Amino acid sequence: MLVAFVSSCTTIFYHLSKAINANYPNISFIHFEKPEDFLSANLTIFSHLIYKITEKEKENSAFKNIRKRYPQIKTIALAPDSNFPISSAQYGKFDFVFIDKEIDNKLNNYFYSLSSNNKLEPDPLNFDVNARRYINLHTALSQCLFQIWSGKSTKQIGDLLNKSPKTIEKYVKELKVTFKVESKKELVEIYDQVSKIDQENSMLFS
Repeated sequence: MLVAFVSSCTTIFYHLSKAINANYPNISFIHFEKPEDFLSANLTIFSHLIYKITEKEKENSAFKNIRKRYPQIKTIALAPDSNFPISSAQYGKFDFVFIDKEIDNKLNNYFYSLSSNNKLEPDPLNFDVNARRYINLHTALSQCLFQIWSGKSTKQIGDLLNKSPKTIEKYVKELKVTFKVESKKELVEIYDQVSKIDQENSMLFS
């Protein structure tokens, strides 16, 4: 079974595909950073498309075209929470929508239902806690975390991201709340942990 995974965040691709492959080695994943890249591929070879939505986007005609031209491909949206606006006018229609807290078991059980006649429940996917939080950062927060790890000051980060120092301070506060820490030093340690996981996973997919 060949599954397309469309996500601008490679972290979630590595975590999900590795976790699912551990249970179901007969499933293969191919990563695309955006729907436009997916449209340029040979779509008829895919049975499923997983699409990670991380922040509100403008109307995505490329994804709507996928649904229109290839209705046989089952589509699964991964959304941050149940309040995230996923309108058919914007994205086309998904066959399934799993929100963040459901992703582990919903995806695992979905592929289990396709891959096995065994009536035993599959094991949970069990993502690393810090990595789980990291993959749900929107782009600006993820960039800010990287720059903190790189040792940049608030002003330097603001200049690099074209944001005011006040906005960067707000991002830092959001990051601390997200990871439940109190200092930038702890944020650096978090990024070290996640980067290590990413590097290990990237070796598996190289």
